[in-house]
Amino acid sequence: MAEQLIISVSGLRGIVGENLTASIATDYGCAFGTFLKENDAEKTERLSACIGRDSRPSGQKLWSAVAEGLCKVGVDVIDLGIVTTPGVGIMLRELCCAGGVVVTASHNPGKYNGIKLLLSDGVAPPSDASEQIKQYFFDKHFGFVDSSDYGKVTANEKTDTTHIAKVLAIVNRGAIAAKKFKIVLDSVLR
Repeated sequence: MAEQLIISVSGLRGIVGENLTASIATDYGCAFGTFLKENDAEKTERLSACIGRDSRPSGQKLWSAVAEGLCKVGVDVIDLGIVTTPGVGIMLRELCCAGGVVVTASHNPGKYNGIKLLLSDGVAPPSDASEQIKQYFFDKHFGFVDSSDYGKVTANEKTDTTHIAKVLAIVNRGAIAAKKFKIVLDSVLR
């Protein structure tokens, strides 16, 4: 029996190629973009969303599919590349984006991948907003635009330097260095 696609407050997760396909990711991008546009209190002319991903082999394909969905409803996409989930939260605030997407399955086995959604404050949508996005996805309630109004894709490679600068601005480097801590890094390479 095939596993069901999991859609929750933290986004969507599934097995790549089985219950999580490019077309599903595109539809989820359309639903999220439609939600962002319909809930834009300032009714700005053009919204943007940044998308980051982890290093899973399926990430690039899913990234492209989500980006396509956002662009089809008129949301610009900023490609952050391979970055951390907190990095996407930092950059969407830094770049004044309406939302953000992280293509990652976190701790799940390699056959999985997922699409995490973040709002303009850098956190996951609250349960009522998540339910609305989920309903848009199931109902295919998508605010498609004419091709001349499609979103544009740009890249930004400043996530790591921006994140590091923000951390260094709030820590006392001298006090930490004086402690002479030993650091161990597990980079979870396969």
